[in-house]
Amino acid sequence: MAPSLTKAGWVRTVSRGLLAGLGGWTALELALSGVPEAWAIGGLSLLVVVACIEHGTRTAHAGWHRLGRVVLVIVFVSERLFLFGLDPFAMIAFVVLLIGLGVAQSLERTFAPVYAVVIDPAVLRMVDAAAVGTYARAFALLCMTFAISLLLVFLLPLAIVQSPTLFAAVGLSAALVALITFLALPPRLGRNSPARSTRRRAS
Repeated sequence: MAPSLTKAGWVRTVSRGLLAGLGGWTALELALSGVPEAWAIGGLSLLVVVACIEHGTRTAHAGWHRLGRVVLVIVFVSERLFLFGLDPFAMIAFVVLLIGLGVAQSLERTFAPVYAVVIDPAVLRMVDAAAVGTYARAFALLCMTFAISLLLVFLLPLAIVQSPTLFAAVGLSAALVALITFLALPPRLGRNSPARSTRRRAS
Protein backbone atom coordinates (compact mmCIF):
# COMPACT_ATOMS: atom_id res chain seq x y z
CA MET A 1 0.00 0.00 0.00
CA ALA A 2 1.42 3.40 -1.02
CA PRO A 3 1.61 6.37 1.34
CA SER A 4 -1.35 8.78 1.27
CA LEU A 5 0.16 11.51 -0.88
CA THR A 6 -3.32 12.84 -1.64
CA LYS A 7 -3.92 13.64 2.02
CA ALA A 8 -0.49 15.25 2.24
CA GLY A 9 -1.57 17.43 -0.68
CA TRP A 10 -4.79 18.38 1.09
CA VAL A 11 -2.82 19.40 4.18
CA ARG A 12 -0.72 21.71 2.01
CA THR A 13 -3.85 23.03 0.27
CA VAL A 14 -5.13 24.58 3.52
CA SER A 15 -2.10 26.81 3.99
CA ARG A 16 -1.82 27.62 0.29
CA GLY A 17 -5.50 28.55 0.17
CA LEU A 18 -5.03 30.98 3.06
CA LEU A 19 -1.94 32.40 1.39
CA ALA A 20 -3.84 32.86 -1.87
CA GLY A 21 -6.66 34.64 -0.05
CA LEU A 22 -4.39 37.00 1.88
CA GLY A 23 -2.18 37.67 -1.13
CA GLY A 24 -5.22 38.25 -3.36
CA TRP A 25 -6.74 40.65 -0.82
CA THR A 26 -3.51 42.63 -0.65
CA ALA A 27 -3.03 42.62 -4.43
CA LEU A 28 -6.61 43.79 -5.01
CA GLU A 29 -6.17 46.76 -2.70
CA LEU A 30 -2.88 47.60 -4.39
CA ALA A 31 -4.64 47.52 -7.77
CA LEU A 32 -7.49 49.71 -6.51
CA SER A 33 -5.08 52.29 -5.13
CA GLY A 34 -4.23 53.53 -8.62
CA VAL A 35 -0.68 54.37 -7.52
CA PRO A 36 1.96 52.94 -9.90
CA GLU A 37 4.63 53.01 -7.19
CA ALA A 38 2.37 50.94 -4.94
CA TRP A 39 1.83 48.44 -7.76
CA ALA A 40 5.56 48.07 -8.33
CA ILE A 41 6.72 47.89 -4.71
CA GLY A 42 3.74 45.88 -3.49
CA GLY A 43 3.83 43.49 -6.43
CA LEU A 44 7.53 42.82 -5.94
CA SER A 45 6.98 42.31 -2.21
CA LEU A 46 4.18 39.80 -2.87
CA LEU A 47 6.50 37.86 -5.17
CA VAL A 48 9.03 37.76 -2.32
CA VAL A 49 6.28 36.48 0.00
CA VAL A 50 5.33 33.67 -2.36
CA ALA A 51 8.98 32.73 -2.95
CA CYS A 52 9.77 32.61 0.79
CA ILE A 53 6.71 30.57 1.70
CA GLU A 54 7.13 28.17 -1.21
CA HIS A 55 10.77 27.63 -0.23
CA GLY A 56 9.71 27.09 3.37
CA THR A 57 7.14 24.53 2.25
CA ARG A 58 9.63 22.62 0.12
CA THR A 59 12.30 22.59 2.84
CA ALA A 60 9.89 22.33 5.83
CA HIS A 61 11.75 25.29 7.36
CA ALA A 62 9.66 27.45 9.70
CA GLY A 63 11.98 30.46 9.33
CA TRP A 64 11.10 30.97 5.67
CA HIS A 65 7.40 30.73 6.48
CA ARG A 66 7.77 33.37 9.19
CA LEU A 67 9.74 35.65 6.86
CA GLY A 68 7.01 35.40 4.22
CA ARG A 69 4.29 36.23 6.75
CA VAL A 70 6.27 39.21 8.08
CA VAL A 71 6.73 40.67 4.59
CA LEU A 72 3.04 40.09 3.84
CA VAL A 73 1.81 41.90 6.93
CA ILE A 74 4.24 44.78 6.30
CA VAL A 75 2.82 45.23 2.78
CA PHE A 76 -0.78 45.13 4.01
CA VAL A 77 -0.26 47.49 6.94
CA SER A 78 1.75 49.90 4.76
CA GLU A 79 -0.95 50.12 2.11
CA ARG A 80 -3.55 50.65 4.81
CA LEU A 81 -1.54 53.41 6.45
CA PHE A 82 -0.54 55.30 3.32
CA LEU A 83 -3.36 54.58 0.86
CA PHE A 84 -6.65 53.65 2.50
CA GLY A 85 -6.47 54.54 6.18
CA LEU A 86 -6.88 52.24 9.15
CA ASP A 87 -10.01 50.09 9.32
CA PRO A 88 -10.15 48.13 12.59
CA PHE A 89 -12.39 45.40 11.19
CA ALA A 90 -10.20 44.81 8.13
CA MET A 91 -6.98 44.95 10.14
CA ILE A 92 -8.22 42.46 12.72
CA ALA A 93 -9.58 40.13 10.03
CA PHE A 94 -6.26 40.19 8.18
CA VAL A 95 -4.19 39.59 11.30
CA VAL A 96 -6.41 36.70 12.42
CA LEU A 97 -6.18 35.12 8.96
CA LEU A 98 -2.42 35.64 9.06
CA ILE A 99 -2.33 33.82 12.40
CA GLY A 100 -4.38 31.10 10.74
CA LEU A 101 -1.81 30.89 7.97
CA GLY A 102 0.94 30.43 10.54
CA VAL A 103 -1.04 27.71 12.30
CA ALA A 104 -1.81 25.95 9.00
CA GLN A 105 1.86 26.05 8.02
CA SER A 106 2.87 24.63 11.39
CA LEU A 107 0.37 21.79 11.05
CA GLU A 108 1.47 21.24 7.45
CA ARG A 109 5.05 20.74 8.60
CA THR A 110 3.75 18.21 11.14
CA PHE A 111 1.24 16.17 9.15
CA ALA A 112 2.43 16.32 5.53
CA PRO A 113 5.64 14.34 6.20
CA VAL A 114 3.63 11.81 8.19
CA TYR A 115 1.12 11.26 5.39
CA ALA A 116 4.04 10.91 2.97
CA VAL A 117 5.41 7.84 4.81
CA VAL A 118 2.47 6.15 6.57
CA ILE A 119 1.28 2.95 4.88
CA ASP A 120 -0.38 1.12 7.79
CA PRO A 121 -4.19 1.67 7.54
CA ALA A 122 -4.62 1.54 11.32
CA VAL A 123 -1.96 4.17 11.90
CA LEU A 124 -3.36 6.24 9.04
CA ARG A 125 -6.78 6.31 10.71
CA MET A 126 -5.15 7.51 13.93
CA VAL A 127 -3.31 10.26 12.06
CA ASP A 128 -6.55 11.25 10.33
CA ALA A 129 -8.30 11.58 13.68
CA ALA A 130 -5.41 13.62 15.09
CA ALA A 131 -5.37 15.90 12.03
CA VAL A 132 -9.13 16.51 12.05
CA GLY A 133 -9.17 17.26 15.77
CA THR A 134 -6.16 19.55 15.62
CA TYR A 135 -7.39 21.54 12.62
CA ALA A 136 -10.87 21.88 14.15
CA ARG A 137 -9.43 23.16 17.42
CA ALA A 138 -7.07 25.55 15.65
CA PHE A 139 -9.73 27.21 13.51
CA ALA A 140 -12.26 27.33 16.37
CA LEU A 141 -9.66 29.25 18.38
CA LEU A 142 -9.13 31.58 15.42
CA CYS A 143 -12.85 32.37 15.34
CA MET A 144 -12.77 33.08 19.07
CA THR A 145 -9.70 35.26 18.59
CA PHE A 146 -11.47 37.29 15.92
CA ALA A 147 -14.57 37.79 18.07
CA ILE A 148 -12.62 38.76 21.18
CA SER A 149 -10.42 41.11 19.14
CA LEU A 150 -13.51 42.94 17.90
CA LEU A 151 -14.77 43.21 21.47
CA LEU A 152 -11.37 44.57 22.44
CA VAL A 153 -11.53 47.26 19.76
CA PHE A 154 -15.02 48.42 20.66
CA LEU A 155 -15.07 47.93 24.43
CA LEU A 156 -11.53 48.74 25.50
CA PRO A 157 -11.73 52.52 24.86
CA LEU A 158 -15.01 52.65 26.79
CA ALA A 159 -13.56 50.58 29.64
CA ILE A 160 -10.50 52.83 29.87
CA VAL A 161 -12.65 55.96 30.00
CA GLN A 162 -14.97 54.56 32.66
CA SER A 163 -12.31 52.89 34.81
CA PRO A 164 -11.95 54.66 38.17
CA THR A 165 -8.15 54.42 38.12
CA LEU A 166 -5.38 54.14 35.59
CA PHE A 167 -4.28 50.89 37.26
CA ALA A 168 -7.68 49.28 36.58
CA ALA A 169 -7.63 50.41 32.95
CA VAL A 170 -4.12 49.05 32.37
CA GLY A 171 -4.96 45.78 34.12
CA LEU A 172 -8.07 45.27 32.00
CA SER A 173 -6.15 46.03 28.83
CA ALA A 174 -3.35 43.62 29.76
CA ALA A 175 -5.84 40.85 30.58
CA LEU A 176 -7.63 41.18 27.25
CA VAL A 177 -4.40 41.31 25.27
CA ALA A 178 -3.08 38.27 27.16
CA LEU A 179 -6.28 36.36 26.34
CA ILE A 180 -5.97 37.17 22.64
CA THR A 181 -2.30 36.19 22.66
CA PHE A 182 -3.11 32.86 24.32
CA LEU A 183 -5.84 32.11 21.78
CA ALA A 184 -3.50 32.99 18.93
CA LEU A 185 -0.91 30.39 19.93
CA PRO A 186 -0.77 27.50 17.48
CA PRO A 187 -1.93 24.15 18.86
CA ARG A 188 0.79 21.74 19.89
CA LEU A 189 0.64 18.01 19.55
CA GLY A 190 1.13 15.93 22.62
CA ARG A 191 4.16 13.71 22.99
CA ASN A 192 2.07 10.58 22.47
CA SER A 193 -0.03 11.85 19.55
CA PRO A 194 -0.15 9.57 16.50
CA ALA A 195 1.33 12.16 14.16
CA ARG A 196 4.28 12.93 16.39
CA SER A 197 5.06 9.30 17.22
CA THR A 198 4.74 8.25 13.56
CA ARG A 199 7.05 11.04 12.46
CA ARG A 200 9.63 9.93 15.02
CA ARG A 201 9.49 6.36 13.72
CA ALA A 202 9.77 7.55 10.14
CA SER A 203 12.88 9.57 10.91
